[in-house]
Amino acid sequence: MTGADAAHGRESDRMSDLSFRLMTWTFAAIDLVHSHLEARAGSFGIREGTTFVDYGCGPGRYTLPFARLAGASGRVYAVDVQELALETVRRKAQGAQFGHILPVLACSYDCPLPDDCADLICSPDMYFGV
Repeated sequence: MTGADAAHGRESDRMSDLSFRLMTWTFAAIDLVHSHLEARAGSFGIREGTTFVDYGCGPGRYTLPFARLAGASGRVYAVDVQELALETVRRKAQGAQFGHILPVLACSYDCPLPDDCADLICSPDMYFGV
């Protein structure tokens, strides 16, 4: 693997940008018809001050509800191998004025977060392609 591949994740380790956009659109359509994100996010036991990892955050459909529950004293690491996902999460976090959402680029199965950095880790909407 080249240095650029290691820094940005190998192309084969993530979905294409087009697939990501289609997935994002599909989630948005589902959420319009059946919005359950807040209730489901609330079921994870996140409280004010919780540090949380949203592993495989995708377009951040759970990241913002998690951040609302964790509050300004908490922290949400939004981790994904897809750079477009992290750009989407950054944009949503800025729009919601959530400075406690920290996007993190993973490379394949390697995540740069240190051990014991969070109270909870979750991956509610991860899909695997073969």
